[in-house]
Amino acid sequence: MERILIVNSIYKPEPGVSAQIAEALTVELDQLGYFVTILAPFPSRPKGYKFDFKYTKHKTHIEKIGNSSNLIRLPSYIYSGSNPILRLIEGISFGLACYRYIRRNSHTLDKVYMNTWPIFGQYGVAKACMFEKKPYIVHIQDVYPESFTNKLPNFLKKITHTLLFKIEKFVVQNASQVVVISETMKKLIMSTRKIKEEKIQVVINWQDSSQFSLNEKQPKSDKFTFMYLGNIGTVAGIPFLLKSFASSNLMAKLIIAGSGSQKSDCIAYAKSFPKVDIEFQEVPDGKVPEIQAQADVFLLPIIKNGASSSVPSKLPSYMFSGKPIIACVDHNSETEKCIKSANCGWVSEPEDVQQLVAILRKVVELPPSDLDILGANALRFGQKYFSKEVNLNKLINLITK
Repeated sequence: MERILIVNSIYKPEPGVSAQIAEALTVELDQLGYFVTILAPFPSRPKGYKFDFKYTKHKTHIEKIGNSSNLIRLPSYIYSGSNPILRLIEGISFGLACYRYIRRNSHTLDKVYMNTWPIFGQYGVAKACMFEKKPYIVHIQDVYPESFTNKLPNFLKKITHTLLFKIEKFVVQNASQVVVISETMKKLIMSTRKIKEEKIQVVINWQDSSQFSLNEKQPKSDKFTFMYLGNIGTVAGIPFLLKSFASSNLMAKLIIAGSGSQKSDCIAYAKSFPKVDIEFQEVPDGKVPEIQAQADVFLLPIIKNGASSSVPSKLPSYMFSGKPIIACVDHNSETEKCIKSANCGWVSEPEDVQQLVAILRKVVELPPSDLDILGANALRFGQKYFSKEVNLNKLINLITK
């Protein structure tokens, strides 16, 4: 059987979707008889998340998984905050660690799949694979360097984009296969990186729908409850959500569940609305369905130009809970297309307080039967497009062919 190297920027116990993908791949490939090695840094995401582990971070840590698989934690610089420069340095550090590993151990592997830090993290893997003549598959979760350079001042944007784009284009063009998470991203990568259509495949980030079977057994608040569950970082725009909810003057509750680099700032900001029912909750591993069961309606805000070509992992998670969704996202974004196609909620412009307030007030006046219909639509759409069974099989077939 072939020996497959999986390079992942996050891995269990980290709760992110990329970690879940890598774990599912490892389990499935191991059961099929492949020899799998996973390279990952030490756990750090999201910021503030409490991990129960005892690693010595300056030493390589090896852990046996399944029948014939190994998880190898490589020492590298770790940064879980939102500073883009430090995140690039993190990518460089892990990319170098992976480069050294592949060059030294190329005789133990046949092919490489990577879902790692963009640009420099990917480049380290790609360069090593080319030196050792090993085919690699690159899984793209967001379009870089665009997502990075869009946040820079204009005087830095052009030169930075030019330099980083050359590196990213090198990675993509030399891959045996490219995996993206939406049709919009596929078209963008094909046109800007000059990739042939047969070389790029869409595999949607999935959720395990079986985890959401206990929702009806969970207690709910007497108040109408809006909920955001996910990473509390810069892109999420939680301060906008807090301001909008406070401005609505509703006798309702807002739950912000999760961790992230902006959580402490958001908690401090929420205290400026002492008469508004806002609650912050932690999300222990495996408890997402239970926590989401408290919601009547989910909230999905993203800052302007934050995720036009990707689908946030919280969207399928929300859908499998069978509740309506209010999304504040860019026009023609993948998220807007999904919600409108599913007919499972409402879409407003990002960071538009007045528009969101109007939707919040409208939603609380709807009869429960209307909300149930929208929630059922969400669940049906999620099962059709975001299920683990459909998308995991696509990725397995791509890696093993």
